[in-house]
Amino acid sequence: MHRLLIHSLSGQGRHEEALAESRRTFPKLPPYASGELELARAVALHALGRTSEAETDARRALAACEPYLHPAHPRVGEVHALLARIAAA
Repeated sequence: MHRLLIHSLSGQGRHEEALAESRRTFPKLPPYASGELELARAVALHALGRTSEAETDARRALAACEPYLHPAHPRVGEVHALLARIAAA
């Protein structure tokens, strides 16, 4: 539920609030949620123009996804797309 809040805030353009929520303590996420929090944080950071931090979190998201998710999983594609947008900036 909390992860959905972070995505929702970011989707509404409320990136500072999304970042604040993402910094709260979370219980260990299940394998199917691997990289989700890092990706949400990276999206918010990128939207705020903090590209260096965004790239770092996007790479963390990718590293978290790789052991558990298939390379064709949509989240892996989202991370690659974000990294491409960051590189193009």
